[in-house]
Amino acid sequence: MLRSTLLAFLLIYALPAPAQDATAVPESAASVEPSTAGESAGNAPPTGLLPRQERMLRSGHGMGLARAAELNGYPGPRHVLQQADALDLTDEQRAATSALVERVRSDAVALGQRILDAEAELHAMFATDTSEGRGAPSPDAVEAQLAEIAELSAELRAVHLLAHLEQAALLTEAQKAAYRPMYGDARERRRGRGAGNRDGD
Repeated sequence: MLRSTLLAFLLIYALPAPAQDATAVPESAASVEPSTAGESAGNAPPTGLLPRQERMLRSGHGMGLARAAELNGYPGPRHVLQQADALDLTDEQRAATSALVERVRSDAVALGQRILDAEAELHAMFATDTSEGRGAPSPDAVEAQLAEIAELSAELRAVHLLAHLEQAALLTEAQKAAYRPMYGDARERRRGRGAGNRDGD
């Protein structure tokens, strides 16, 4: 169980930041140290995550979690709105897509905060003061906390992936064919040289 949980956890947090994420900062300006108390959001408890990871989770951006959908022809809502004129979206399609964008953002922000809370609990487990007679966390407790984080992370990924399915259902076949993918053309994708990890949901 521990191995599978850790794998799921690493797959979520090893993803690179979106190239056009408004919350992203240059690597030279971003700390490479885990955040500490008061650093992330006011007096929020420390999570042990990198500041960039915390910003991503708080912002509700996709972090590339829906890349599998995008690479296979399922458009992201935010990117569809960016191409609204080129796709000749109807007023109804624009309204439905805008509502989808807002719902995804709201759901992702809520789940992101739950992940941050769970990460803070994990961090606190390892921050116990053994000098006061409190020992290190038990392996079972650590595994249980990691399982909770992995489950929440999977829920977050589902929010972004399912948004692409919903968006595709809102478009005509002609619009989907005219949609310009975020990750470059098929040849670039096969060579692993796509247009970056842009966030379309």
